Amino acid sequence: MGLARLSRPSSPKTKPATPNLNKDAEKSFDFLSLPKDIRLMVYEELGMKTYRDKFPIRDTEHHVTLVNTVIPGVSIMATCHQIRAEASPIILPWLRKILCSPPIITIRAEHIVSLLNMRDGYTPWGRKSIMERLIVLLRSSWTVPRITRYRRGRLTAKQLWKKFCLQQIIAAEDETSLNALVRFMLRIAKYIASNPDSGLKCPPALSLVLEIPDNFASFPVTTSTSRMKCLTYKCLSPLDSTPPRTVTSQADVTWLVRRFTYRLAIMCQFWGSFSLVVKFRYVTITRTRWVVSGKTVQRAIMLGLEQAKNKEPYVVSFGGAVTEKTFGEV
Repeated sequence: MGLARLSRPSSPKTKPATPNLNKDAEKSFDFLSLPKDIRLMVYEELGMKTYRDKFPIRDTEHHVTLVNTVIPGVSIMATCHQIRAEASPIILPWLRKILCSPPIITIRAEHIVSLLNMRDGYTPWGRKSIMERLIVLLRSSWTVPRITRYRRGRLTAKQLWKKFCLQQIIAAEDETSLNALVRFMLRIAKYIASNPDSGLKCPPALSLVLEIPDNFASFPVTTSTSRMKCLTYKCLSPLDSTPPRTVTSQADVTWLVRRFTYRLAIMCQFWGSFSLVVKFRYVTITRTRWVVSGKTVQRAIMLGLEQAKNKEPYVVSFGGAVTEKTFGEV
């Protein structure tokens, strides 16, 4: 008798049901299936949010703060016509309020010195100062298209960094500061487009808030003038005294604001991108008496405009004090 062969069990005709986890995960949520009252509550929860991005000043421990107010999730209005019709009465008033409010840049008084060029000479404008670079970039018609290409992935961060000539302002690997600058420039571009000149030859104004601490102490600084610039002053303004080659001064709030206004007035008047409204805010640290008043800041601004021989009163103006309650709010 031979060995008996064992028959294999027959395979099942149907495969066991297994849940398709990938398909369930990829299934989109139908927002329109929610009741309309719930959808309206979602729109109202978007609200406005203010970001304060610290933009470092290279090779120093100083920084400026870019204040940017946005509506998180505003892109929901581009989903479909029904959502746009439902969300517009809620979101559009916020959007108009943001576009009508000027963008804000804040800087501590002791940090202004890092934005100043201590050598008066023929150097390229806007290479080292973030304020001057903003003025130059926003004058160019290529700025917004390049930002759009960067946000769509057609330009790398390093390529945009080179095209915007930011080599002396931020490091090539500092994408956080680059993205903060990109968001702020888009905010300014939208603000300028929403607030035209209105026929008065007055470009839209940005708000520059100087934060003055109550323990501010002056410090010595040395400024210099190049030989070529001294010769230019002597030839073009023979009646005025030629500035000395080297000057050592005491940098108090008045000196910093005056020199800062002088440089910004020349830049704004030449490029005409936008004007500036300079405000100030007291910062309490030691709870001592304030070292400067609003009239002192205003007088320093007027002296800077006078030294720049500015004939346009709107280029840089004084906007008064900013309270803690309204600071940064739209």
